[in-house]
Amino acid sequence: MKSTRISLTVEQKQAVARHLRISDGFMQVARSLLRSSAEESELRTGFSRLYYAFFHAGLGLLITLGWRGQQLEHGQLPPEMDRRMGKRANLGRMILSLYELRKCSDYDNPTFSKQFNQDIEEARRRAVYEIRRVQSNFNWIYYEARKALSQ
Repeated sequence: MKSTRISLTVEQKQAVARHLRISDGFMQVARSLLRSSAEESELRTGFSRLYYAFFHAGLGLLITLGWRGQQLEHGQLPPEMDRRMGKRANLGRMILSLYELRKCSDYDNPTFSKQFNQDIEEARRRAVYEIRRVQSNFNWIYYEARKALSQ
């Protein structure tokens, strides 16, 4: 991986801490909603919160790696993660897949139903799978960004 840490200002540390608080809260919501007994509205909300947990954790990590932007559009996060972490880390691709799932869950009623063959059980299985699939990557991003707060 090609990440390089920088010394953070007080303001940057505050921004990282804020992003991490938000990401942790969103991940807790996602975990509580993405379960095998969830209703469609819970799944949709859970998929959305899962993406936003990664979005904020990713922003926190990018700040620790020298990103100086004021704002990052959602579609820009995956390539920026790849640029900073290297494509071999696959973080950009994983975040992009969560972003696509979030857009489908938030905006596109017919696509959400089609994606799961109008089968709530299939959507529930995907929800449980997604949480398990991405949890270790979330933990890594979160704790890597958090390390910078104690330096």
